[in-house]
Amino acid sequence: MTEWEPVQDQNTTGLSERWQKVSGEYEFRIFYQEDHVLDVPEEIRGLPWILVIRKKPEGGTAEYVQWSAQGTDGWAKDLADLWESNNV
Repeated sequence: MTEWEPVQDQNTTGLSERWQKVSGEYEFRIFYQEDHVLDVPEEIRGLPWILVIRKKPEGGTAEYVQWSAQGTDGWAKDLADLWESNNV
């Protein structure tokens, strides 16, 4: 499994990228969202860490695979690692 790299996202709009890693054709990105800044759906309030998994074929356009809201960045990383071990 590849290691997570911190991202220094200076976005101040309420959603900022914090972690990323690439494994094979897949990229995993973890964002932090602030409930009070964004119009966050009720079902994910209190789950500020968003995991996004995309397939990025060489020379192609990235294609969305899955996203998930988690309570901590650790949970998001664990979920990504589990997904990676089963799919990559």
